Amino acid sequence: MKILKEIILWKKNTDGSVTRYFCFQDLELDKYCVQNADFYHSPVNENDISQLDQQAIELILEESPEYRCDWFDSINEAVKAHDSEFE
Repeated sequence: MKILKEIILWKKNTDGSVTRYFCFQDLELDKYCVQNADFYHSPVNENDISQLDQQAIELILEESPEYRCDWFDSINEAVKAHDSEFE
């Protein structure tokens, strides 16, 4: 498995919620992916945060993002592609 750099991005949504993007940068190829995104609404439950963090780690353990994800030249492209899957 390659060495990947974790990048966490946040986006404020029009409905008042926020999205946390769990991204990676392939340091060798300088490519970016979004492994998953979590959505938070107020009030935020600490147990939900722990569960979502656990799920993100389990995804990595199941299959490397190197194979699971689509990779892009920029992190913005990766986020746009990820968002388009849910429109």
